Amino acid sequence: MSFLEIKNITKRFDKQTALSNVSANIEKGELVCILGPSGCGKTTLLRIIAGLENANSGKIIIDGKDCTSLPASERNFGIVFQSYALFPNMTVLQNILFGLQQKKSLSKADMLDKATEVLRLVDLTEHTNKYPRQLSGGQQQRTALARAIALSPSYLLLDEPLSALDAKVRARLRGEIRAIQRSLGITTIMVTHDQEEALTMSDRIIVMNNAVVEQVGTPRSIYDNPATPFVANFIGSMNFYKSGGEICAIRPEKLIPVERHEAYDIAAAVKALEFKGALTRIYAVLPEMDEIYVDIISDRADALGLHEGALLFLKAPAEYQIKYSAKAAV
Repeated sequence: MSFLEIKNITKRFDKQTALSNVSANIEKGELVCILGPSGCGKTTLLRIIAGLENANSGKIIIDGKDCTSLPASERNFGIVFQSYALFPNMTVLQNILFGLQQKKSLSKADMLDKATEVLRLVDLTEHTNKYPRQLSGGQQQRTALARAIALSPSYLLLDEPLSALDAKVRARLRGEIRAIQRSLGITTIMVTHDQEEALTMSDRIIVMNNAVVEQVGTPRSIYDNPATPFVANFIGSMNFYKSGGEICAIRPEKLIPVERHEAYDIAAAVKALEFKGALTRIYAVLPEMDEIYVDIISDRADALGLHEGALLFLKAPAEYQIKYSAKAAV
Protein backbone atom coordinates (compact mmCIF):
# COMPACT_ATOMS: atom_id res chain seq x y z
CA MET A 1 0.00 0.00 0.00
CA SER A 2 1.28 3.48 -0.91
CA PHE A 3 1.76 6.06 1.84
CA LEU A 4 -0.42 8.62 0.05
CA GLU A 5 -3.08 7.70 -2.49
CA ILE A 6 -4.75 10.33 -4.67
CA LYS A 7 -7.87 8.70 -6.11
CA ASN A 8 -9.92 10.22 -8.93
CA ILE A 9 -9.82 13.78 -7.58
CA THR A 10 -12.02 16.30 -9.39
CA LYS A 11 -12.24 19.96 -8.39
CA ARG A 12 -14.33 22.68 -10.01
CA PHE A 13 -14.44 26.42 -9.35
CA ASP A 14 -17.74 27.71 -10.75
CA LYS A 15 -17.61 26.61 -14.41
CA GLN A 16 -13.84 26.00 -14.47
CA THR A 17 -12.42 22.51 -13.88
CA ALA A 18 -9.17 22.77 -11.94
CA LEU A 19 -8.65 19.00 -11.59
CA SER A 20 -10.26 16.27 -13.67
CA ASN A 21 -10.17 12.72 -12.32
CA VAL A 22 -6.58 13.00 -11.05
CA SER A 23 -4.96 9.88 -9.56
CA ALA A 24 -1.43 9.15 -8.32
CA ASN A 25 0.32 7.16 -5.58
CA ILE A 26 3.23 8.40 -3.45
CA GLU A 27 5.46 6.00 -1.54
CA LYS A 28 6.80 6.54 1.97
CA GLY A 29 10.08 8.47 2.00
CA GLU A 30 9.80 9.67 -1.60
CA LEU A 31 10.28 13.21 -2.84
CA VAL A 32 7.69 13.67 -5.57
CA CYS A 33 7.40 16.81 -7.69
CA ILE A 34 4.08 17.92 -9.15
CA LEU A 35 5.28 19.68 -12.29
CA GLY A 36 3.36 21.70 -14.84
CA PRO A 37 2.71 25.15 -16.32
CA SER A 38 0.81 27.89 -14.50
CA GLY A 39 -2.89 27.14 -14.17
CA CYS A 40 -2.59 23.38 -14.73
CA GLY A 41 -4.03 22.51 -11.29
CA LYS A 42 -0.87 21.52 -9.39
CA THR A 43 -1.28 23.96 -6.47
CA THR A 44 -4.97 23.07 -6.16
CA LEU A 45 -3.97 19.41 -5.88
CA LEU A 46 -1.43 20.24 -3.15
CA ARG A 47 -4.07 22.20 -1.21
CA ILE A 48 -6.48 19.26 -1.43
CA ILE A 49 -3.77 16.92 -0.13
CA ALA A 50 -3.27 19.36 2.76
CA GLY A 51 -6.98 19.69 3.48
CA LEU A 52 -6.95 23.40 2.65
CA GLU A 53 -9.38 22.78 -0.24
CA ASN A 54 -12.19 20.26 -0.61
CA ALA A 55 -12.53 18.15 -3.74
CA ASN A 56 -15.87 17.79 -5.53
CA SER A 57 -15.20 14.06 -5.82
CA GLY A 58 -12.46 11.52 -5.20
CA LYS A 59 -10.44 10.45 -2.16
CA ILE A 60 -7.19 11.27 -0.37
CA ILE A 61 -5.87 8.27 1.59
CA ILE A 62 -2.89 8.87 3.89
CA ASP A 63 -1.10 5.91 5.47
CA GLY A 64 -4.14 3.72 4.93
CA LYS A 65 -6.64 6.20 6.38
CA ASP A 66 -9.31 8.00 4.35
CA CYS A 67 -8.53 11.67 5.05
CA THR A 68 -10.79 13.17 2.38
CA SER A 69 -13.01 14.94 4.92
CA LEU A 70 -10.33 15.45 7.57
CA PRO A 71 -9.46 19.12 8.30
CA ALA A 72 -5.90 20.35 7.74
CA SER A 73 -5.29 20.58 11.50
CA GLU A 74 -5.64 16.79 11.82
CA ARG A 75 -3.46 15.69 8.91
CA ASN A 76 -0.02 16.05 10.58
CA PHE A 77 1.89 17.68 7.72
CA GLY A 78 4.45 20.45 7.48
CA ILE A 79 4.16 23.06 4.74
CA VAL A 80 6.46 25.68 3.22
CA PHE A 81 4.77 28.32 1.10
CA GLN A 82 6.28 30.35 -1.73
CA SER A 83 6.19 33.47 0.52
CA TYR A 84 7.70 31.56 3.52
CA ALA A 85 5.04 33.19 5.82
CA LEU A 86 7.51 33.99 8.62
CA PHE A 87 6.45 36.21 11.50
CA PRO A 88 8.41 39.46 10.92
CA ASN A 89 8.39 40.45 14.61
CA MET A 90 9.91 37.14 15.74
CA THR A 91 13.50 35.96 15.56
CA VAL A 92 14.49 32.79 13.71
CA LEU A 93 14.36 30.84 16.98
CA GLN A 94 11.01 32.35 17.99
CA ASN A 95 9.50 31.47 14.58
CA ILE A 96 10.41 27.83 15.13
CA LEU A 97 9.35 27.75 18.77
CA PHE A 98 5.95 29.23 17.86
CA GLY A 99 4.96 26.06 16.04
CA LEU A 100 6.40 23.80 18.73
CA GLN A 101 4.38 25.60 21.40
CA GLN A 102 1.23 24.13 19.84
CA LYS A 103 2.41 20.71 21.03
CA LYS A 104 1.29 20.69 24.66
CA SER A 105 3.19 17.48 25.39
CA LEU A 106 6.60 19.16 25.03
CA SER A 107 8.35 20.90 27.90
CA LYS A 108 10.15 24.21 27.33
CA ALA A 109 13.47 22.38 27.48
CA ASP A 110 12.28 19.83 24.90
CA MET A 111 11.09 22.61 22.58
CA LEU A 112 14.40 24.42 22.82
CA ASP A 113 16.32 21.19 22.16
CA LYS A 114 14.17 20.45 19.10
CA ALA A 115 14.52 24.00 17.74
CA THR A 116 18.29 23.88 18.23
CA GLU A 117 18.45 20.52 16.44
CA VAL A 118 16.56 21.70 13.33
CA LEU A 119 18.54 24.97 13.20
CA ARG A 120 21.72 22.91 13.07
CA LEU A 121 20.18 20.70 10.38
CA VAL A 122 19.44 23.68 8.11
CA ASP A 123 22.73 25.44 8.99
CA LEU A 124 21.17 28.47 10.72
CA THR A 125 22.72 28.15 14.18
CA GLU A 126 24.61 31.44 13.76
CA HIS A 127 21.41 33.29 12.81
CA THR A 128 19.22 32.21 15.73
CA ASN A 129 18.53 35.71 17.04
CA LYS A 130 18.08 37.48 13.71
CA TYR A 131 14.74 38.71 12.40
CA PRO A 132 13.48 37.72 8.91
CA ARG A 133 14.34 41.17 7.49
CA GLN A 134 17.98 40.54 8.45
CA LEU A 135 18.15 37.28 6.50
CA SER A 136 18.84 36.57 2.85
CA GLY A 137 16.11 34.94 0.77
CA GLY A 138 17.82 31.57 1.10
CA GLN A 139 18.08 31.90 4.87
CA GLN A 140 14.39 32.81 5.10
CA GLN A 141 13.54 29.75 3.04
CA ARG A 142 15.60 27.52 5.36
CA THR A 143 13.92 29.08 8.41
CA ALA A 144 10.51 28.21 6.97
CA LEU A 145 11.75 24.68 6.24
CA ALA A 146 13.09 24.33 9.80
CA ARG A 147 9.76 25.46 11.24
CA ALA A 148 7.93 22.88 9.12
CA ILE A 149 10.12 19.91 10.05
CA ALA A 150 10.47 20.82 13.74
CA LEU A 151 7.01 19.35 14.36
CA SER A 152 8.14 15.94 13.01
CA PRO A 153 5.28 15.79 10.49
CA SER A 154 4.23 12.62 8.70
CA TYR A 155 4.80 14.34 5.37
CA LEU A 156 6.05 17.65 4.01
CA LEU A 157 4.43 19.90 1.39
CA LEU A 158 6.48 22.47 -0.54
CA ASP A 159 4.64 25.03 -2.68
CA GLU A 160 7.11 26.58 -5.17
CA PRO A 161 9.63 26.98 -2.31
CA LEU A 162 12.49 28.31 -4.46
CA SER A 163 10.72 30.46 -7.03
CA ALA A 164 11.48 33.79 -5.30
CA LEU A 165 15.25 33.18 -5.23
CA ASP A 166 17.93 33.97 -7.79
CA ALA A 167 19.38 31.19 -9.94
CA LYS A 168 22.59 30.53 -7.96
CA VAL A 169 20.82 30.40 -4.60
CA ARG A 170 18.12 28.15 -6.10
CA ALA A 171 20.71 25.71 -7.41
CA ARG A 172 22.43 25.48 -4.02
CA LEU A 173 19.21 25.10 -2.03
CA ARG A 174 17.95 22.35 -4.32
CA GLY A 175 20.80 20.19 -3.08
CA GLU A 176 20.35 21.27 0.54
CA ILE A 177 16.61 20.51 0.62
CA ARG A 178 17.17 17.14 -1.03
CA ALA A 179 19.91 16.25 1.47
CA ILE A 180 17.70 17.22 4.44
CA GLN A 181 14.75 15.28 3.02
CA ARG A 182 16.88 12.18 2.57
CA SER A 183 18.44 12.42 6.03
CA LEU A 184 15.00 12.63 7.65
CA GLY A 185 13.38 10.11 5.30
CA ILE A 186 10.28 12.30 5.22
CA THR A 187 7.72 11.85 2.45
CA THR A 188 7.75 15.13 0.52
CA ILE A 189 5.51 16.55 -2.20
CA MET A 190 6.76 19.64 -4.00
CA VAL A 191 4.89 21.80 -6.49
CA THR A 192 7.02 23.48 -9.14
CA HIS A 193 6.83 24.82 -12.69
CA ASP A 194 10.63 24.52 -13.01
CA GLN A 195 11.60 21.40 -14.95
CA GLU A 196 15.22 21.56 -13.73
CA GLU A 197 14.07 21.49 -10.11
CA ALA A 198 11.89 18.48 -10.80
CA LEU A 199 14.59 16.59 -12.72
CA THR A 200 17.35 17.20 -10.16
CA MET A 201 15.41 16.81 -6.89
CA SER A 202 12.69 14.23 -7.25
CA ASP A 203 12.43 10.47 -7.04
CA ARG A 204 9.37 10.68 -9.28
CA ILE A 205 7.52 13.42 -11.17
CA ILE A 206 3.78 13.91 -11.68
CA VAL A 207 3.46 15.93 -14.90
CA MET A 208 0.21 17.89 -15.15
CA ASN A 209 -1.42 19.89 -17.92
CA ASN A 210 -4.92 21.37 -18.25
CA ALA A 211 -6.24 19.78 -15.02
CA VAL A 212 -5.11 16.22 -15.83
CA VAL A 213 -2.05 14.04 -15.18
CA GLU A 214 -0.10 13.50 -18.39
CA GLN A 215 2.54 11.14 -16.99
CA VAL A 216 4.00 9.82 -13.73
CA GLY A 217 7.53 8.42 -13.59
CA THR A 218 11.15 8.83 -12.60
CA PRO A 219 12.96 11.88 -14.00
CA ARG A 220 14.99 9.67 -16.34
CA SER A 221 12.01 7.69 -17.65
CA ILE A 222 9.99 10.85 -18.29
CA TYR A 223 12.92 12.54 -20.05
CA ASP A 224 13.81 9.51 -22.18
CA ASN A 225 10.28 8.25 -22.83
CA PRO A 226 7.76 11.11 -22.64
CA ALA A 227 4.26 9.67 -22.97
CA THR A 228 2.79 12.62 -24.88
CA PRO A 229 4.10 15.43 -27.09
CA PHE A 230 3.23 17.89 -24.29
CA VAL A 231 5.53 16.09 -21.83
CA ALA A 232 8.25 15.83 -24.48
CA ASN A 233 8.07 19.55 -25.19
CA PHE A 234 7.67 20.71 -21.57
CA ILE A 235 10.58 18.77 -20.09
CA GLY A 236 13.83 19.66 -21.81
CA SER A 237 14.10 20.59 -25.48
CA MET A 238 12.61 18.35 -28.15
CA ASN A 239 12.63 18.33 -31.93
CA PHE A 240 9.43 17.38 -33.75
CA TYR A 241 9.18 16.59 -37.45
CA LYS A 242 6.75 14.69 -39.61
CA SER A 243 7.62 11.34 -41.13
CA GLY A 244 4.87 9.63 -43.09
CA GLY A 245 1.73 9.53 -40.95
CA GLU A 246 3.62 10.02 -37.68
CA ILE A 247 5.22 12.77 -35.65
CA CYS A 248 8.84 11.95 -34.82
CA ALA A 249 10.54 13.42 -31.77
CA ILE A 250 14.22 13.39 -30.83
CA ARG A 251 16.28 15.27 -28.24
CA PRO A 252 18.82 17.84 -29.56
CA GLU A 253 21.75 15.99 -27.97
CA LYS A 254 20.78 12.72 -29.66
CA LEU A 255 21.20 14.06 -33.22
CA ILE A 256 24.68 13.32 -34.60
CA PRO A 257 26.28 15.72 -37.11
CA VAL A 258 28.17 13.89 -39.86
CA GLU A 259 30.20 14.82 -42.92
CA ARG A 260 28.31 15.20 -46.20
CA HIS A 261 29.84 12.08 -47.71
CA GLU A 262 28.65 9.93 -44.79
CA ALA A 263 25.21 8.36 -44.48
CA TYR A 264 22.71 10.80 -42.99
CA ASP A 265 18.99 10.94 -42.17
CA ILE A 266 18.34 14.67 -42.09
CA ALA A 267 19.74 17.64 -44.05
CA ALA A 268 19.05 21.13 -42.70
CA ALA A 269 20.26 24.69 -43.26
CA VAL A 270 22.03 26.33 -40.31
CA LYS A 271 20.10 29.36 -39.13
CA ALA A 272 22.18 30.37 -36.09
CA LEU A 273 24.82 29.12 -33.66
CA GLU A 274 24.64 29.68 -29.91
CA PHE A 275 27.87 29.12 -27.97
CA LYS A 276 27.16 27.80 -24.44
CA GLY A 277 30.66 26.96 -23.29
CA ALA A 278 31.24 23.21 -23.51
CA LEU A 279 28.22 22.86 -25.81
CA THR A 280 27.04 24.73 -28.88
CA ARG A 281 23.38 24.80 -29.89
CA ILE A 282 22.72 24.81 -33.61
CA TYR A 283 19.44 26.23 -34.87
CA ALA A 284 18.62 24.87 -38.30
CA VAL A 285 15.70 24.69 -40.74
CA LEU A 286 14.46 21.57 -42.51
CA PRO A 287 13.29 21.70 -46.16
CA GLU A 288 9.69 21.63 -44.89
CA MET A 289 10.54 24.86 -42.97
CA ASP A 290 10.33 23.10 -39.60
CA GLU A 291 12.99 24.28 -37.13
CA ILE A 292 15.34 21.80 -35.50
CA TYR A 293 17.85 22.15 -32.65
CA VAL A 294 21.11 20.28 -32.26
CA ASP A 295 23.40 20.31 -29.20
CA ILE A 296 26.99 19.23 -29.81
CA ILE A 297 30.38 19.64 -28.13
CA SER A 298 31.77 23.04 -29.11
CA ASP A 299 35.04 21.59 -30.39
CA ARG A 300 33.05 19.40 -32.79
CA ALA A 301 31.07 22.42 -34.01
CA ASP A 302 34.36 24.21 -34.73
CA ALA A 303 35.75 21.17 -36.58
CA LEU A 304 32.67 21.05 -38.83
CA GLY A 305 33.23 24.69 -39.78
CA LEU A 306 29.57 25.51 -39.29
CA HIS A 307 28.23 28.96 -40.10
CA GLU A 308 24.91 30.61 -40.94
CA GLY A 309 23.56 29.23 -44.21
CA ALA A 310 25.76 26.12 -44.18
CA LEU A 311 24.19 22.70 -44.76
CA LEU A 312 24.08 20.43 -41.72
CA PHE A 313 23.85 16.65 -42.17
CA LEU A 314 22.52 14.61 -39.26
CA LYS A 315 22.00 11.02 -38.24
CA ALA A 316 18.90 10.40 -36.10
CA PRO A 317 19.47 7.00 -34.43
CA ALA A 318 16.26 4.98 -34.40
CA GLU A 319 16.69 4.01 -30.73
CA TYR A 320 16.40 7.68 -29.72
CA GLN A 321 13.39 8.53 -31.87
CA ILE A 322 9.95 8.69 -30.25
CA LYS A 323 6.88 8.26 -32.43
CA TYR A 324 3.51 9.93 -31.86
CA SER A 325 0.28 9.83 -33.79
CA ALA A 326 -0.03 12.63 -36.35
CA LYS A 327 -3.23 13.65 -34.51
CA ALA A 328 -1.37 14.28 -31.25
CA ALA A 329 -1.12 17.95 -30.26
CA VAL A 330 2.45 19.21 -29.98
